[in-house]
Amino acid sequence: MKEYREGIVTVLAFERMTVEGHKGVSEYSENQVAVKMKGGTLYVTGEKLEITEINAEELILTGKIASVAREKCVKNSIK
Repeated sequence: MKEYREGIVTVLAFERMTVEGHKGVSEYSENQVAVKMKGGTLYVTGEKLEITEINAEELILTGKIASVAREKCVKNSIK
């Protein structure tokens, strides 16, 4: 049985970021990357952003990271 790691985000010197437990990328340019996570989306802005490695467990992003923000997913409960 595969263990699921819930979103671990590590930023090193604002030049390298590792995201563990991602669910894919929904937006990607050299100035912004949107990474889908359990419960929301992680938005990274900066300059010369590049995904240097991506696999099922981990995503590695390099470049000049200016900001990291999270948007929570809000589930509508319709009855």
